[in-house]
This record gives sequence, C-alpha cells and structure tokens, in this order.
Amino acid sequence: HHKNIMFAHDKIKEVFYEKIELEKRKKLHMGISHILENQNDEHDENLIYELAYHSIQAQNTDRILIYAYRAGIKAKNVFANDQAKYYFEKTLEEINKKTSLSLREKEIKIKANERLGDIFLITGAYDSAIKIFTRLLRHTKNNKQKAVYYRQISLSYFKKGNWIDTEIYSLLALKLLNKRHQKKPFWVKLAIIKELGIRLLHRLFPFIFLRKKPNQKNDRYHILFWIYYTLNWLYALTDTKKFFYTVLKLLNMAERKIGPSKELGTSLTAYGAFLNLTKFPYSMILNYHKKGLKLKKKLKYDWGIAQSYQFLGYFFLFKGQMIDCYLYLKESVEKFKKLGDIREISISLNGLFLVEYYQGNYKEARKFNEEELAIAYLTKDQHSSS
Repeated sequence: HHKNIMFAHDKIKEVFYEKIELEKRKKLHMGISHILENQNDEHDENLIYELAYHSIQAQNTDRILIYAYRAGIKAKNVFANDQAKYYFEKTLEEINKKTSLSLREKEIKIKANERLGDIFLITGAYDSAIKIFTRLLRHTKNNKQKAVYYRQISLSYFKKGNWIDTEIYSLLALKLLNKRHQKKPFWVKLAIIKELGIRLLHRLFPFIFLRKKPNQKNDRYHILFWIYYTLNWLYALTDTKKFFYTVLKLLNMAERKIGPSKELGTSLTAYGAFLNLTKFPYSMILNYHKKGLKLKKKLKYDWGIAQSYQFLGYFFLFKGQMIDCYLYLKESVEKFKKLGDIREISISLNGLFLVEYYQGNYKEARKFNEEELAIAYLTKDQHSSS
C-alpha cells in the first residue's frame, strides 16, 4: 500500500528529503517523472516544467535533453528569461558530457545555443551573446545561417555602443547573401535616388507593387531585413544619408518582398521615426506610426508593440505634448520590463527623464536618469554611459 506523507512545514520536508540517499532520491524522481509522463499521452505542456525538474533531479541525461530543452523553449516564449536560461544551460551541460552525439542531439545543441544567445542579447549579457554566436559560426557551412549569426554579433556590438564592429559584422552578413553595401558618398546618393524611385512606384501603383500576402517561401529577405535594420539604427546615430537610404530600403523591401509581417510593421515604425526628423506634416508622420502599431497588434508582436509605444512617446516629445509623451513612454517601459529587454527599457527611461526635466520636475528626472545610467553600467553600453 502507498501512503502519502504530509509535512507541516517546508523546512521539515527539506530535512526529510536530504536524509534520503542520493541513489534512492534519483530513483524517486525518475519514478515521479514516469508517472507524470503517463498522465497524458500528449505530454500536457503544463507538466513540462515538472518533468524537467524531476529529470534534472534524477540526473537522467536522455530525459533532461527532452524535457529541460522543451521547458526552456516554453519559458522563453512567455519571456521568463532567467528560467529559460537555466533550462538551456542545463541542456547544454548534459550534452557536453557526451562523447558522441546523434543528429537529434546535435540539432538540440545548436538550437539551445541559439536561444541562449538570444536571451543574452535581450537581457544585456552582450559579451556572452557574442561568444555564443561566434562559436556557432564554426558549426555551419550554410551562408544564410552564418549571416544570421553575424547579424546577432553585429546587434550585440550595437547594443554595447561599439559602432565600428557593428558595421563590420553587418557587412560580413550582407556579403554572405551576395549584397553589396554602398559606403562611398556618391554611390550612397545614387542608392537613395533608386529607393526613392521605388517608393514613388509603391505609392502610385500599390495594387501592382505591394505584396498582399506574407512571403513565407523565401527567408532570405527576412534575414536581409534584420541586417539592414541593425545598420539603420547605427546610421541613425552616425550618418544621416545612410540612415535615409536604409530606412527607405527597409520599407520598400518589406512592402514588395515580404508583405504583411513583423518586418512591415517594424519598417512603418522606423519610417515614421525618420520622418520625425523632417518637416513633413505631423498628421502624416503619426499615420505611419499608427499603421505600424495596428499591424503589430494584429500579429500580436509584443516587442514591436512596446517599441511603437516608445516611438510614439518620442513623437509627442518632439511635438511638445508632454502628457501623451509620458503615457506612451511609461507604457513602453512596462511592456519592455515584461519582455525583459533591458536596453529598450533604458531608451524609454531616457525619454521619461527628458519629459520631467523639461517640465522642471528635477527630482523625478533624476530618478529616471539614475535608473537609465545603472542599466548602461550593467550592460557596459559605451554610448549611454559616456
């Protein structure tokens, strides 16, 4: 007969547990793992964390590779970044103990590293992200995949405030996809004229040139988009003409080659941000921001929605509408905190600092400024901390 043991306090349970011999403890966890697994033939996703826990406690490598990896994916999908990091690191720790790997295990090793690198990128551990993606470069001969890794390294350097390496790695990524990037002023001007021509055609004949459905067949354009996107924000801070070129390139590419997507929503927002710097009517600029936000909401693109709120905050800051600016930036901070994106939190905090400073609320301004600087020092952001 099986008897249930109830504990009056967690501490008593802990002491009781510690007295059980290690091998018995491992068998106990393995047994619980099997019971949970048999509860649902489809492996109910709600049991994944428990299955991962008991597999880890049982120190069973094969089960850890199944359940810790799946738990990491589940945690990452709900932005539980610390939890996801733990599970992916556990997965990799077990894989690295093995002398030979099956094809499935090799795939898990690569995917776990990629996802761990993404987590480091969003949580501000940029040096760790660079290390992972540099290591991954050695494990693929596929140029598209290499371009993705170069782009992630480039983005890491951008978030660190290292402009030189940002451009170097972005250009390496473009080269792998057979794309030449114009650097000389004369060719940049010609490239701008070309993109303006394409922009005009898109406005005059949308029924011919604008893609109505998402392009899911050719991932090359999706990869290219995010490489140019990193360059776009680099040039926003360093080179106005190249910034103009890349922002036009992004919108034209998203409209014609990709269609309704995260990329199109992102490019509409980026174009609106560029127009903030021009003398175009505010209503026209606001329209691009709203179109981008509407598409992102339709796609449930959480990071993009948070970014739209951030950009709308800065849009209203430029207009001098401080209440709207404050509300949008405050909302973007809350959303980015849920996503765990430490750098974007910092950018929104900078806007809140400016709102309070311009209105003479120096105590509040100082609070936002100190929070922003703390993030800059934590992430070693050379741009912000200087």
